[in-house]
Amino acid sequence: MAQAAPHGPAPPDTAGQGVANSTPLTLSAAMLLDRRGRRDGDDRLQRAAALITSAVGPVLDSPATRTRDIGGTLDAADFAPEIRRTIEHTGETA
Repeated sequence: MAQAAPHGPAPPDTAGQGVANSTPLTLSAAMLLDRRGRRDGDDRLQRAAALITSAVGPVLDSPATRTRDIGGTLDAADFAPEIRRTIEHTGETA
């Protein structure tokens, strides 16, 4: 059995190849920011969480910005920069 990654077990055929989609990890980080923001009354953290969460959909909608394991062309390392670019394109800040 494959070694479990922080976000769950990687399928054996993609383990260690940098092709696995990191959406679950990205959304988990957004949830943590939101939780911390709510706990501490920090609107910036909550806004950052909302920006990250809202950027995931558009990135996944385009095959050009999906990772290879879900029909795209990106490596896993390229996914977070696409999230960042999508947020920057909105012109909104946390």
